Amino acid sequence: MDGKIVKMEKDYSPQVDSLIPSSKALAKSGHLEQALESLLSLEKQTRVGADLDSNTKILLHVIYLTFTFGDQSVEHATLCEYVTLLSKRHGALKQAVTKMVQEAMKYLDEPLVKSDPARQTKLIETLRAVTDGKIYVEVERARLTKRLAVIQENAGQIATACDTMQELQVETFGSMPIPEKTTFILDQMRLTLLKKDYTRTLLTSKKINTKIFERHAGMKQLKVRHYLTMIDWGMREAQYGDVAKYWFEIYEALRPRDEEELQAKPKQKSGLGKDKAKSSKEATSSDKSKATATKDKKEGEKDEPEAMEEEDPGDVIENVEDKWRFALVMIVAFICLTPFGNETSDFLQRIYRDSNLAKLPLAKELAKLFVTQELMRFPKLEEIYGHRLKALIAFYDGTPGITCEPSPFTEAEIQVQAEDGKVRWKELHKRVIEHNIRVVSKYYTRITHGRLTSLLDLPPNETETYLSSLVVSGTIYARIDRPSGIINFMKREEPETELNDWNNNLKSLLKLVEKTTHLITKEEMVQRIQKKAGDATQPVQSGGTVAA
Repeated sequence: MDGKIVKMEKDYSPQVDSLIPSSKALAKSGHLEQALESLLSLEKQTRVGADLDSNTKILLHVIYLTFTFGDQSVEHATLCEYVTLLSKRHGALKQAVTKMVQEAMKYLDEPLVKSDPARQTKLIETLRAVTDGKIYVEVERARLTKRLAVIQENAGQIATACDTMQELQVETFGSMPIPEKTTFILDQMRLTLLKKDYTRTLLTSKKINTKIFERHAGMKQLKVRHYLTMIDWGMREAQYGDVAKYWFEIYEALRPRDEEELQAKPKQKSGLGKDKAKSSKEATSSDKSKATATKDKKEGEKDEPEAMEEEDPGDVIENVEDKWRFALVMIVAFICLTPFGNETSDFLQRIYRDSNLAKLPLAKELAKLFVTQELMRFPKLEEIYGHRLKALIAFYDGTPGITCEPSPFTEAEIQVQAEDGKVRWKELHKRVIEHNIRVVSKYYTRITHGRLTSLLDLPPNETETYLSSLVVSGTIYARIDRPSGIINFMKREEPETELNDWNNNLKSLLKLVEKTTHLITKEEMVQRIQKKAGDATQPVQSGGTVAA
């Protein structure tokens, strides 16, 4: 049908109610073809007559008979044959086809189909072909596509499963509930990560508007899963600053909150997609009934206490305290791995002032080393904190004798990340050296190359390499005089700038001299006036005159 509302011309309910039992008995006796022929003949009449209820009953009964009494082999699947036939009939009613597809999807969980991946794939492919291009069954097609991708993934066909999931743009599906839509996109991201298509992972992540995690209830588990997926991507791509931000989002979602924060938190909407709102008439009548009930209450009757709001199952996180503690440690670890900048420095300062950080001694001490403007020797850091830091997934490299601490990642993901553990440990060493160079540039205007080398515990050539990289990035200013072996950290100003500074300083000095002269003159005048006033009030002595 073209989507227009068609008025039912005739009610075929009596004929359908009498034909369904007889056709079932006929199919049970081995005459399935005759039963289906009689049903298809009546189906045409109900379809032409726009009898939706009767047409739906016939379609559901046909697929029931084909599944129960038909040939279910992969080569000759009667169910698949008739599902395709009924969906392609001229003027097929959309609601009836939708119900038929939904009913056929239930057979995917039947033991006969579920135990055989080939038979299950055959039925899924048939239903996907039926739903292709039909917007009114887009949600069913998405669910079928996801089941097909799971089968392909279990068979080890990661690339095929990834391509299958990428066929659909579920972000445009208005009828799909928000949690289900988000879960589908997260599965797309996960498969692209397994395929090592990291660019596609980043592009797919843009389909999720992170504001939905705050606007809708029951999304906390999906929020954590989303950011864990992004963390996996960031660690593979060495985007340590982004990884620290993702861990911070998880920490913000799980950390304990005081009463003021809970009261200030806005009320969240339901995340189930279509709101089950009442019509305006129902709402008006409901308000009137409530008002009437309130008036009818007796004066001495006490109001019943309001029922406490139950927490949405999607917001329940197990072992939440362990997870926010782990997230806070990861924030500090990856901030320390991030190249220095104003944003990174501000982020580290805010985390360092967090009261919960005091409960995590290792993270607190590591953050303090980078916050304090003092030199730190990496060999000493490795000696004191090396064993504990390498037990974190951020620095875990599979060293014998060191076990990775519990984390939200699977064992397979931990082994994948362990390959980059040594790289991140070297990156930490690099950040320590850069921190030390910044500290030296603050306390020294000039320093010899040998002295700087000894302070950094580096060979001379590496010292110059790290120093040059910081100069190129604009983090510090330095000039190396190789013949004399002196490094100058004081930036030389342009002659025009120096002349302007000298001029401004001279003007300030003259203004200060002028102000001082004025104050001295003012004080002299005050003293002179006070002296004259004192002389005028002195008593006249005998034989003397009053001084003028």
